[in-house]
Amino acid sequence: MRRTTFALLAAASAVFACLLTANAALAQGPAATIDAQDSPAQRFNPSDVTIAQGQTVRWEFDEAATTHTITATSANWSVDETRSPNGAAVEHTFDQPGTYTFHCKIHPAMTGSVTVSAAADALEKVLVFSKTAGFRHDSIPAGIAAIQQLGQQNDFAVDTTEDSAQFTDATLAQYDVVVFLSTTGDVLNDDQQAAFERYIRAGGGFVGIHAAADTEYGWNFYNNMIGASFRNHPAGTPQASVDIVDTNEPSTQGLPARWTRTDEWYNYQGPIDPAVNGNTAVADFSARLSNVHVLATVDESTYGEDDGNTVDDDHPISWCSDYEGGRIWYTGMGHTIESYSDANFLKHILGGLETASRNQAADCGDTQRQAPPSASDFGTGRARHSAATYLRAGRQ
Repeated sequence: MRRTTFALLAAASAVFACLLTANAALAQGPAATIDAQDSPAQRFNPSDVTIAQGQTVRWEFDEAATTHTITATSANWSVDETRSPNGAAVEHTFDQPGTYTFHCKIHPAMTGSVTVSAAADALEKVLVFSKTAGFRHDSIPAGIAAIQQLGQQNDFAVDTTEDSAQFTDATLAQYDVVVFLSTTGDVLNDDQQAAFERYIRAGGGFVGIHAAADTEYGWNFYNNMIGASFRNHPAGTPQASVDIVDTNEPSTQGLPARWTRTDEWYNYQGPIDPAVNGNTAVADFSARLSNVHVLATVDESTYGEDDGNTVDDDHPISWCSDYEGGRIWYTGMGHTIESYSDANFLKHILGGLETASRNQAADCGDTQRQAPPSASDFGTGRARHSAATYLRAGRQ
């Protein structure tokens, strides 16, 4: 949780809790023990271990017949200890996630690694923002009620607002995830946008639902964060088939592999300087080109997509990514009131909240996506050229 408290009593309690935790850790001993062995072969046994962030690994030498070292071979840590047979154990506590490699420099074929998994963040408090400056979806009250119910069922608090003045550093820091629930139009001023950017860069979580992609067309940080902007949609709410691309994620586990839904199916345009409120004159765009991790696609052969061509294109409809230090999750579904009483869709939204908060492990791609340069960085002409270059690079 990224909330901050200044109460002296709370601080004292935290120190006390840390002391208790440290004592407990000492009592429990190391999370993994690695033996240096010379028979039947010279090796570290086990050679590779996985632990949680903050845990300790112990190397022992009571099975060794000759001298060995524990010497770091990766740049992310430093250790170089030499021990004779039955020598004192070596212990190291790993405070940062990553993979740490080592070997015995006397016997270089003896190698090993410690993989440290990041500690899961808690999902404790969510802000649902539903301000609209354009079209207003009549499903917003149902969406708010559904997320509140998810909070009650899964032990996290939900605050709701349509007050843009809540977008300050102090307020946003209270929340693990900020949800844009079918927001539309220009809903934040420059100062509020800057506070949100700082929130994301500090590791904040973002969930965008449906018309979150129909919001803030003039704010490149935001549009690029989502990965695509609204272009248009076919008339009405046709039935279509959604294909789950990655079935092993918090927001897709347990969903039908071929998921038939009635919804309003957005077509998208690129996120760099998008046409305000969408425009069928601009090219149809796949969010996959923004290097997001696609979770689900909608099969264009199952409905009339009205995207300006007769080809059944790649059409991501749900995705996630790591962006500027934060974690984002978006779904284009959620137009209808009925969506928010659909058990599968609610499972999808809950998984999105868990993904964005990092409460559950999720694959959101191998790259940390970055915001493109803005006009204020270089001057309008150069910034536009730089942004276009950035987008092309994302397609490679």
